[in-house]
Amino acid sequence: MEPGAITGVGLDYNSALGFHPLRPGYLGRRDKFLIMTILYFFLILLLYIAMIGLPCAIVLYIGTLWFQSTIYSEPAAGLAWRASVAALALAAYFSAFHFIAERDSPFNTLFSFTAVRHKQYAQFRSVRANHEPELFRLDPRDGKYRGVESGQPWTRAKEGIVREIIVEDDDGHGGKKDVHFAADLTSDDKLKKNPQTGSLEARYLEVGGKREMTDNNIGYVTTFRWWVLLGNLLLNFFHLGLWFACLWLILRYQWLHALFLAAAFWLPVTLFLLPFVRG
Repeated sequence: MEPGAITGVGLDYNSALGFHPLRPGYLGRRDKFLIMTILYFFLILLLYIAMIGLPCAIVLYIGTLWFQSTIYSEPAAGLAWRASVAALALAAYFSAFHFIAERDSPFNTLFSFTAVRHKQYAQFRSVRANHEPELFRLDPRDGKYRGVESGQPWTRAKEGIVREIIVEDDDGHGGKKDVHFAADLTSDDKLKKNPQTGSLEARYLEVGGKREMTDNNIGYVTTFRWWVLLGNLLLNFFHLGLWFACLWLILRYQWLHALFLAAAFWLPVTLFLLPFVRG
């Protein structure tokens, strides 16, 4: 009888849950990925403890011993283990930063990230009044969009008002969908002023969205991502707070000294060490 089988009833709850602990290869693909991710994280953690944690512990121990012996009546008791714990906490942050701020991630150091995402489409369909949609494709030779059939570059100043620009975009589920950018016109089909620049130009606003195109940058959209801004601020100021907590709570500096020293450590680490950790 298999473990988990209930005699007399014919119910095997392991089978019902699809879980067979004694069957070879019972781990699913998601479980294996999770295990490999955890193992990889601890491997990276050990690497950063060896490369950064140990030197950091030595610097914190020697620097704190000298600073507190000079400024305070005596250094904090148990300074060796305190410096080791602080260095371990910092090494754990560097390991987490390595995962969160990987090369393809929108997260980066405070002075290098951008919350603005630029995207240029390879092609689009231009819909003019009383005309069939015309497909335009980006020409890599000059960066202009040219008609697939006519070979002429796209321009707004042709016969018929451009009512709409249609692009193919990701639907968020691995597929594609059409996204429509409607011309922002007055009731008598005149151009409106751009509220940001004050100039009179054709603007195409995303239907059901917040993005826009202009005739000067057709096929090109810019998106501001608030979650990227907030995530990067949280990631970087948590780093600053970690330095402050290590210096104040663990190494027992006075809070004002800890604040200034945290900023003094955080700035060069952010400028020089974190880009190496990210890369």
